[in-house]
Amino acid sequence: MRWYFEEAKSMSSADPRGVSELRRAVEDLLAEGAVGNVPDEEAGRLLAAAVELYAAKREGGIEPGSFPGVTATGVVVTVTDLLAAAEIELFELGMWQVWGRP
Repeated sequence: MRWYFEEAKSMSSADPRGVSELRRAVEDLLAEGAVGNVPDEEAGRLLAAAVELYAAKREGGIEPGSFPGVTATGVVVTVTDLLAAAEIELFELGMWQVWGRP
């Protein structure tokens, strides 16, 4: 996957840094059942980058919109692991939602 990031640097502004190309590459890996070919560390870095991109847009006052193709199972598995990685308990998440969010 790293080569997609390198290649993305030369993409046009219509597709900033090849984001659509990267998304298609991930979708192709999923369709081919080739997820085992992606090192765990790279998958984690890709997810972390996507999370930070989304958070930066929200904190900047941008409502990114929907998540086409996301399944409930995918959300639950990912959110559970993200919460554990950030050492956030479900109770703390609930409190954050009560206090408001960016």
